[in-house]
Amino acid sequence: MPWVFELHLPTLFLLTIGINALLGGLLAAIYYHRQKQLCFLYWAVSCGLFALGTAAAGASVLIAMPWLTLVLADILLVASPLLMIIGIRHFLQQPLTGAGPVSLALTIAAFIGTLLVWHSDPYTTRALTALMTAILFTVAATILHSIKLSPGIPIKLLRSFFSVHAALMAIQVVVMAWPDTLPDTVRILEAILISHILLATCTALTLPLLVSVQTEQALKALSERDELTQLFNRRALFHKATDCFMDAVKRNIPLTVLMIDIDHFKRVNDRWGHATGDMALRFVGEFLRLELRDEDIIGRIGGEEFTAVLPNTSRSQGQLIAQRLCEQLAQSGHKIGGQPLGLSISVGVAHRNTRHSEFKSILTDADAALYVAKNNGRNAISISDSELPADTALSMAKPANSQKMPS
Repeated sequence: MPWVFELHLPTLFLLTIGINALLGGLLAAIYYHRQKQLCFLYWAVSCGLFALGTAAAGASVLIAMPWLTLVLADILLVASPLLMIIGIRHFLQQPLTGAGPVSLALTIAAFIGTLLVWHSDPYTTRALTALMTAILFTVAATILHSIKLSPGIPIKLLRSFFSVHAALMAIQVVVMAWPDTLPDTVRILEAILISHILLATCTALTLPLLVSVQTEQALKALSERDELTQLFNRRALFHKATDCFMDAVKRNIPLTVLMIDIDHFKRVNDRWGHATGDMALRFVGEFLRLELRDEDIIGRIGGEEFTAVLPNTSRSQGQLIAQRLCEQLAQSGHKIGGQPLGLSISVGVAHRNTRHSEFKSILTDADAALYVAKNNGRNAISISDSELPADTALSMAKPANSQKMPS
């Protein structure tokens, strides 16, 4: 006789209640230990409501008061994914504002009112609950598209859980709306119930992983970024630039490095104060981020010194880029925050060649070229010619306002 799996609903309900109660307690504990991060509180309450909703649905077998047990179960089971979504929005720092809370309250009131009117028809109320749940999980899957994490495994898992959950609830709507048109409706609903419980549990387990990965990513970014300009700091720039240099050597592609220094920056601090000096540094950092490409590696490596590593950029292209940066910064930096700072920059340019055995050597050449640019009156560029012997490796420099490019 073939073995047949028989679903024991009381055991399933008890396991569901116990697991979700434990998950809710775990999320609540995390909430209290993570500086009371609100998303964990919403997720903890969501698990608790799911456990209570399951208990209310199970109690309908013992208590012949469907207007209380089933209606309460439906309300709680819809409130659970709703609170999960609110928690996700808080995690994304996108709490409901404006007309959002009012619209949400009206929708909930309409849903509860419909359940109370149709409480005597369990098929209709369950179909409505499944429809609302399907909509909520679809919304949750859509919201997750705005999150960019590396690695993205938690996001992919949650999106999969929400999408499958929404699809299952949509199937349940069809089954409950036309119960007589499908064979073995009870078995289908039992399978959906099991899947619903498993998916809800897996989702609750994945949420802390999502926050953990996001926190790790934020800490990594914090350790790599200059606090003032949000460009790469010196350590991160050297690490990434070294990888870029080795890749250029391996693929035999051009690589250009720019050393950039704000002219007379000490005068800005002395005359206008350090707050204005910080504003000038942020301005230059944002200027470089906007003017250069996404694949370029940009960092602040000293007080007023910046470095840009330009992969797949020839010497002549690097020269043109440096010239453009000088000219445009002199124009846009004339007045910052209402103060006539008259900012300008000097740029040293070095191009990778056979003499460069490591990134540090090309950076040294770019730094030497920058020194020449500053000695030539500043607001200038200087091109390193490191293929000449070291004692005659002179740089070509020109003022930024000159129209004649060096040959």
